[in-house]
Amino acid sequence: MNPVSITGLVLAGGAGSRMGGKDKGLVPYLGKPLISYSINTLKLHTNKILINANRNLELYRTFGFQVITDLSKDRLGPLGGIKAGLCHCRTDILMVVSCDTPDLPNDLIKNLYFALIEGNFDFAMPYTTDSLNEKRTHPSTMMIRTGLGQSLDNYLSTGQRKIDRWTETLNGVEVRFENHSEFKNVNYTDDLKK
Repeated sequence: MNPVSITGLVLAGGAGSRMGGKDKGLVPYLGKPLISYSINTLKLHTNKILINANRNLELYRTFGFQVITDLSKDRLGPLGGIKAGLCHCRTDILMVVSCDTPDLPNDLIKNLYFALIEGNFDFAMPYTTDSLNEKRTHPSTMMIRTGLGQSLDNYLSTGQRKIDRWTETLNGVEVRFENHSEFKNVNYTDDLKK
């Protein structure tokens, strides 16, 4: 695996509405800002990291990485951040994670990378099975080819905003990970206490 071919992107551009409007990436979790855990995951197997944020830009710059904002004033959700990431990415592959998944597995990037490359796919997305043994994909955590910008623009022009609806139109692979809890999002203040 060649880290030089992978750029990491942390999605931290949301409004934090489920957390009372707090900037989720900057919320403390076990003594560190929540985003720092996502950054540490990316540092394992990438040599460049982008942070997508739409407020508190100076605070995000203190992490030492390039901060990029959404290119559109429309509320595009995570796909707005991915679109910005694709525009700023100078490597063949973009590894996307959100700022609110602090427990991602250390082998995440490696496993997605080998699945992507071996099958020559457009994207690789993790999935797990939950406590009810139901399959759960994790769309805000995925590895994508950087040549997909036009495909994403076409999809967004239809007014749709769901990541997995976009990826359904692509040639992708879902990669199984064993521990469902490693992909849990911190969405509410109560989640921080748990």
